[in-house]
Amino acid sequence: MALVIVLGAQEKVWAEEQPVSPSAQRVETQHAQARTMARRVTASGRWVAREEVTVMAPLDSVRVREVLADVGMRVQQGQVLARLERNALSAQLEQSQQGIQRSRAERVHAQSHMKETASALERARRLQPDGAISTQELEAATAAYASAQAEYEQAQAAVKQMRAQTEAARIQLAHAEVRAPVAGLIVQRQVQTGALVNAQTPLFTLVRDGELEFSAQVPASVLSDISVGMPAQLTLSSRHLPGQVRQVAAAVDSDTGYGDVRITATDGALSRLRAGTAGSAQLSLDERQALALDARALRYGNDGRSTYVFVVGADQRVKRVDVSTGGRDGEWVEISHGVTPQDTVVLAGAALLSEGERVEGVPLATHTTTSVQP
Repeated sequence: MALVIVLGAQEKVWAEEQPVSPSAQRVETQHAQARTMARRVTASGRWVAREEVTVMAPLDSVRVREVLADVGMRVQQGQVLARLERNALSAQLEQSQQGIQRSRAERVHAQSHMKETASALERARRLQPDGAISTQELEAATAAYASAQAEYEQAQAAVKQMRAQTEAARIQLAHAEVRAPVAGLIVQRQVQTGALVNAQTPLFTLVRDGELEFSAQVPASVLSDISVGMPAQLTLSSRHLPGQVRQVAAAVDSDTGYGDVRITATDGALSRLRAGTAGSAQLSLDERQALALDARALRYGNDGRSTYVFVVGADQRVKRVDVSTGGRDGEWVEISHGVTPQDTVVLAGAALLSEGERVEGVPLATHTTTSVQP
């Protein structure tokens, strides 16, 4: 009898020390919360030149005598980038100048001849009424003056033509020095000393003023929600830069289903950044109030389509509840259907749970802190 009493007392002690069945699994729990959810889109892309300027060869069939610029150089507007052979151009200019002198001399001669024929015509007109000269002589004087006048006009046109040729030769000679059309950063050099270039042959590529911007590839489904001036957060390696949308594509690439959004950095030095560098951009499309859960509470069915959570009932047993999700904001996921703020949802430790299993719930706030992405 004494032994039975002792064993009974011991069982009572054990029961007080272990109020929950040893089979109950310890889990962290959380209640769905009403939060301000921001609908965000994260897009990958590359840093590109805001405006590229291609420097072309201004002359045809000319060799490059000297290259004065290279990739990575920052140049000023009007700075000489390369020099072309100019011997033939100098000779052409000299010939044009000599042609002007000849045409001017011919014009002087034609002008003198025209004056002589004009005087002869005037004399014939005075004498013809008195019968001093015949009608045929008057007509001959008139024809001589018309011919001399035409000759002078041709000489005058020749002078103008030679002036135009001389000016063209002078311009071509000036083009023997290839100059930067704008200030910027040289990102490509397509010419070598001694190369034979033709008109419109690319020689250099400049980034105007060295300005780069981020080219983000955005899905067509959200492209219409993005507008010029919208703020963005740019990520480059471990750096985060504030940005602003400058341009939104008017059309979507039919092959990829993505559109191009250009974003400029509004703060932060980009002097060491190189065109073609990969990165990402995050844009906040809108904000709204919604019921949300920590993403760790979500479980996914074997079909890959269904989403569910475990809800702890009053009997401390879990029940699988299918939920419908919406947008995601950092670690929080919108729950549009399935749970209420009163439901206790298993957050962590549910990996091996099954329907109806008994659990011991520990509220998340008493165990750990959840960080929320800004």
